[in-house]
Amino acid sequence: MAENTCALLRKSGAEIAKAICKAAGERRITPSEACYPVAHDVAVGLQLINEYLGSLPPYWIEPDVEELCHSLLQDLLDIITVRGTPSRPP
Repeated sequence: MAENTCALLRKSGAEIAKAICKAAGERRITPSEACYPVAHDVAVGLQLINEYLGSLPPYWIEPDVEELCHSLLQDLLDIITVRGTPSRPP
């Protein structure tokens, strides 16, 4: 199970980090905007997590790390779906 959760986090995190960097590169997010530092920190953090998880053999991943990966995946899913779900409660 750890391998699936971590692999999914690596894939999703890489895609989100790439999208943030692309938005910054195309100037859709500019350094003068308040969200820029947060977006930058999220992208860098996801890239670091991706590298770290990629360096570990699946059998080294402890249950608490898997739990953190699952929690982060849920948070990323919440961020992504908040815009596309009009019926989501406030």
